[in-house]
Amino acid sequence: MYHPDVTKYVDDQFGSGGALARLRAALPEMTHAERTAAEWLLAHPGEATHLTAAALAEAAGVGFGSVMRACARAGYREFGSLRTALAVELLAPPALDGDSVRAPQSGDAPEVVMRAVFASAAQGLRDTAATLDAAAFAGAVDLLSRARHVAIFGAGSVSGAIAQLLQVRLLGAGLAVSSYPHANDHVPAAACLRAGDVAIGISQSGDTESVVAALSAANAAGAATVGLTAYARSAAGRVAGTVLVTAIAPGLQGEPATSRVPMLALIDALAVGVLLGAPSDRN
Repeated sequence: MYHPDVTKYVDDQFGSGGALARLRAALPEMTHAERTAAEWLLAHPGEATHLTAAALAEAAGVGFGSVMRACARAGYREFGSLRTALAVELLAPPALDGDSVRAPQSGDAPEVVMRAVFASAAQGLRDTAATLDAAAFAGAVDLLSRARHVAIFGAGSVSGAIAQLLQVRLLGAGLAVSSYPHANDHVPAAACLRAGDVAIGISQSGDTESVVAALSAANAAGAATVGLTAYARSAAGRVAGTVLVTAIAPGLQGEPATSRVPMLALIDALAVGVLLGAPSDRN
């Protein structure tokens, strides 16, 4: 029988967030051998709970060190910690129902393609919900709730549009907000901020030069900074004072719109958090 207290114990001991979600989130930062080990784990989670690190390395065709480094990338000090968290996750009821993720193949029926795309989007949401830093999220909501002015920076057709959408959502929550979807405007606008303001930089890769530069300029001006990215160790992740990391929806090729579904859910969560938790003494 599944006991929620067991999950709480594992979270306290080994960190919150599902083991599978944490492995998927760490994949982009892994070396080829580390990724091979992690992908074997993701493909054989049940079998992995009965293996030692050495046996897993042999099964995946990689070195023992690659297995240990893959565990570390996912936030586990040792393979035993990951294995325990994985075993508990497999016993737990799923947070959301959904089909398993499989990339659509040539010749698939339209219904199969539709289900694959929806499953990918749902998996991205599950992974983000499991791995998002709750303390960082709460801190970002508090910063926004008390901000004199919020400036949002995003470049390109997608991140720029998300920046504008977040502006609309925060305006609806009663904040004074500006968005800057064009790279040339980023640094000049950020340099005009001051203490009491909040700058939000949106970049899926975390390496958009103008967004990183805007966050740096905002820091220098005394404003608080928040980075929304899929890569915690990216340039934006290093520059921003608060970093909110979304998962990348798996299973599809290229950069489909579903890869931004977790980011869209995150900006809605920020807006709702501000709307419901806004202090009454906001100036």
